[in-house]
Amino acid sequence: MGRKHSHLSIEEREMIGIMLAQGESQREIGRRLGRHHTTISRELEHNAPPVYKGYYLAHKAHERAIKRRIESHQRPRLKNQQIKEYVVSKLKDGWSPEQIAGRIALEYPGFHLGYEAIYQYVYREAPEMIRCLARGHRKRYQRGHSRKHRQSHIPGRISLA
Repeated sequence: MGRKHSHLSIEEREMIGIMLAQGESQREIGRRLGRHHTTISRELEHNAPPVYKGYYLAHKAHERAIKRRIESHQRPRLKNQQIKEYVVSKLKDGWSPEQIAGRIALEYPGFHLGYEAIYQYVYREAPEMIRCLARGHRKRYQRGHSRKHRQSHIPGRISLA
C-alpha cells in the first residue's frame, strides 16, 4: 500500500517560509518537516508569488492553494464559445433555459445541452444574465419539500395531518 497523501497545513507553510528566510535548502526543509523535498519544491513552484519568486508568504500561499483546490472541482458549464453566444443571445431575447435547451438540439445536431447547465452557467459564470431569466432571483431556491411536509415523507410513517 502507498502512503496517505495529505495537503500542507498553514503551520507547515509558515515553517517553510521561516526556513527559506533562514537560507535552508529545500531538502533540509523537507527533512525537518517530514516531507519529501519534491513536496517543498512543488509548493514553492505553485504557491509562491506569481510575479516575483524571491520571497514566500505562507498566508498568501495557503489562500492560493485553497482557491486552486476549490476551483479544481468545478468544470465550465458551456465550453463551446459558439453555444455560449447562442445561449446568451436567446436569454437576452427572453427565452427560458428550458426553451433554449430544447431548441439547441435542433439547431446544432449532435449537440445536447440540459437546461440545468444553462442555469448553472448563469448563476456561477454570468450573474449579469440573471435579470434575463423569467424569475430573476439573485439566489436559487432549494428544491424539495417544505418543513410542514417533512414528516409525511419519512418512509414507513403515515401522517394524518
